[in-house]
Amino acid sequence: MQPAAGESAALLDSIQAKDEQNERSSSQHL
Repeated sequence: MQPAAGESAALLDSIQAKDEQNERSSSQHL
């Protein structure tokens, strides 16, 4: 049982989602 693994996975997902949003917003500004 490694709860940290699940937490890290969730963090990675959230980070990727934020990156995608940042890319979309930046592209829209351009």
